[in-house]
Amino acid sequence: MPSRLYYAEPEGTVVLSKNGQEVLRYPSVEALIETHIKGLIAQASEDQNPSLLSRLETLYQQSTQALSTN
Repeated sequence: MPSRLYYAEPEGTVVLSKNGQEVLRYPSVEALIETHIKGLIAQASEDQNPSLLSRLETLYQQSTQALSTN
């Protein structure tokens, strides 16, 4: 069975499952996005890719600013 990402009602959480088993649960779509951007930033830092790291950090800052204004 493949991996699956879905929105769970009525909790309003986002669930990642694999082979029918829950792997991760995020409290919101925003938390899912933030977690994955942070992971990409960590990977770019580890790979010593300053150009990608700079773009990702800018994206992260923009996304957090957008969330704080909503």
